[in-house]
Amino acid sequence: MSKLITFAEAIVRFGPLVTTGIEIEDAIQEAVDRIFEMGRWPGTTREVELLQADFVEDADSLEWYYFFDETIYDGAIGFRNITRGWAIVDQTSLYKDGINMGDREWVDLGTITVDGVDFRKYRAPLGFVPSTGPYYALMKLEAPSLSMDDLIPVQSVAALKCAILAVSSEYAGDTEKATNQWQLFDQFIKLGERQVSGPKRYSIGMDSSLRRKPRQFN
Repeated sequence: MSKLITFAEAIVRFGPLVTTGIEIEDAIQEAVDRIFEMGRWPGTTREVELLQADFVEDADSLEWYYFFDETIYDGAIGFRNITRGWAIVDQTSLYKDGINMGDREWVDLGTITVDGVDFRKYRAPLGFVPSTGPYYALMKLEAPSLSMDDLIPVQSVAALKCAILAVSSEYAGDTEKATNQWQLFDQFIKLGERQVSGPKRYSIGMDSSLRRKPRQFN
């Protein structure tokens, strides 16, 4: 069964295991930061419906843009509608000779500041029409800054232990051990998810949604 523990409990439980010189508080916070930065596990992402009214059009270029508050989100993983997904490319793709990169993908244009607030700006594919939605984005959440009484948002204590040991090993320059610990972390997270959600159910049919796999998850 999955269990959440507080920052203070994690310090007591895992402190004696961290012997590479890094402070246990720093190791725990860095582990949580890295888990959220990778955005691959439950609780680190959120699917957001893109409201038509929030799209911004450039009247000169006829391009559409969407902005995400960076105090909440740490960038997008992918975009989709009800039938397909879109890849995300960075801004340098627009400058590659002979390649129409960015014409059919969402383009990450980086961070802009509006009235003192940082937003992540994305340009929609060319020919995009907001009114043909609904459209959705899978967003990475910002990692929380932990206080002593805060619950650490990792559903498996065993997985959390592996992430802390991975960070500790990285601090000591032992990349092989760190890699092994991150692999164990992934295994424990998946095991914990099965314990909470149960085994996956599979069905056989002709549902059109099963015929397509969003390209950003290839």
